[in-house]
Amino acid sequence: MDRFIDQGYVIITKGIHPSSASRLAKVLRCNKGWQPVFGQEGEMDPDRMQCVAPGNVASELDRCFRPYWKSFFPKSEAKDWVGLRSKAGGSKQAPHTDFTFPLHYPHLDHANMPAGIIIALESGTHLLSYGWNRLFPSMNEEETVHLDVGDAIIFRGDLIHAGGAYITDNVRVHAYLDVVGVPRKHNRTNIFPFVDYEQGVPGECSLYNCNERGSAPTIHKHINRFHHARFSQKRSIEKKHKAAYAQATVVTPATEKKRRRLSESSEEPEIIDLIDASED
Repeated sequence: MDRFIDQGYVIITKGIHPSSASRLAKVLRCNKGWQPVFGQEGEMDPDRMQCVAPGNVASELDRCFRPYWKSFFPKSEAKDWVGLRSKAGGSKQAPHTDFTFPLHYPHLDHANMPAGIIIALESGTHLLSYGWNRLFPSMNEEETVHLDVGDAIIFRGDLIHAGGAYITDNVRVHAYLDVVGVPRKHNRTNIFPFVDYEQGVPGECSLYNCNERGSAPTIHKHINRFHHARFSQKRSIEKKHKAAYAQATVVTPATEKKRRRLSESSEEPEIIDLIDASED
């Protein structure tokens, strides 16, 4: 539970036997209903496909993993079981969450939080995680979560994640863990832009997939107003504090002489017992 609270996800190892996972992978590969996966801004992702999981596959996985996700998300129910297929040589996805509404509300604790589950049916399955409870992801915090055959990852609805790039063709299963009263738009994800000021090109917006250009002050205003990120202001304030602290801590000969004179002239304060004084 401590690891789940810190990382926003938990891995269930060997939730199903590897032989059962291979059997389900063959069933999905024989499915003829594969369609391109929706990507960012309504575009289709050419490197990924999905199909509706057959009823027997969905019911079997639901029965196997229900006790696990109910332990972390007791009010959730698995919906929209689909098979996911990544083509060999494809690129990784953009960071996103599976739910498009604002998740940062006090009443949405983990018991009321919607979630997602991905079950690995073939070797090489992995997921990129950028953490949860944050406004923007960072490339420096990218974590690759590897899953063995039969493993599953159960993650919070506000976990920023992305599908990784695959060297070989990979098939896995995904389902939404919906909660009553929490809406979810069909075929929509909440795309999150990257924030990386250190590697940003001067004169360009450093956020993911943004082509805004201009001077440094103009770009800072654009990031603050358009992307609603106040990092530049916080960064400048920290720089001012560091500069002021460095200037205050510089010791000159005159300052050292003054400090020495004050320390020599200082005397120990006299301690007065007020109780005894009042009695006298």
